Amino acid sequence: MSSILFVTNDKGGAGKSFFTRTLIQYFLDHEFPFVAFDLDLSNPDVYRCMQGICKVRLAILSESERLIDSANAVFNAALEHDVICNLPAQVGPALQAWIENNQLLDLAEEMDVQMRFFFVTDAGFEANKLFIHSVQQYGDRIPHTLVKNYGLTDDFSPIDEDPFVQELLEAFDVDVIALPKFMGAVDRNFIDANSLSFGEALTHPDFGPISQQRIKVFLRKAYEQFDQLPFLKPPAPEVAVAPKQKRSPRKKGGKA
Repeated sequence: MSSILFVTNDKGGAGKSFFTRTLIQYFLDHEFPFVAFDLDLSNPDVYRCMQGICKVRLAILSESERLIDSANAVFNAALEHDVICNLPAQVGPALQAWIENNQLLDLAEEMDVQMRFFFVTDAGFEANKLFIHSVQQYGDRIPHTLVKNYGLTDDFSPIDEDPFVQELLEAFDVDVIALPKFMGAVDRNFIDANSLSFGEALTHPDFGPISQQRIKVFLRKAYEQFDQLPFLKPPAPEVAVAPKQKRSPRKKGGKA
């Protein structure tokens, strides 16, 4: 089974692109086969950073009849490999139309494709409202993983102390992970300004040992979170079991 991993939150500024780039680096470092799509055409920084590093494409989710088929490449790619999709803000209605008009949930089940949401949040009121809506709308058929973005805040009490949100997490078996804070604003700004992947930044001549160490620490902490998610691990290879050899019958009066 392959997966389409949608990185989402209809609220802008939640850190979706940064999380997507981290997830892509995880796939690269673990040599998992995948294709990435950047659907945020207003600011396709995932495409800019990862172009030439991995298979990354641009696509559009739109309710316009003229563009209604432009996102089909996302589903088609998932027939062969896992797909990572960076979704723009305010794409919810177009995503819903694409899924419903094509009956993609039924088709995905038929083609053995699993859609999943990584919902990246800063625990703000608007983000919580959108998360609740997403789980209520899709939670029984599209599994969610809630990503607490510690790069934006370290106060997630609006999630942790909200009984209704906690009830939803339990009812729909929502995984909760953390995106750690990247230490060093100057280093992060340099990575973003130069459209670098994390792998490129680690070997960049302008990055000294401390800057490189910050990247390694960030990735190590992020990977520890990803490692908790069983659906990100490739299936164990099947081990051929040799058939048991039959013993030759003993001869009467012979030695064992």
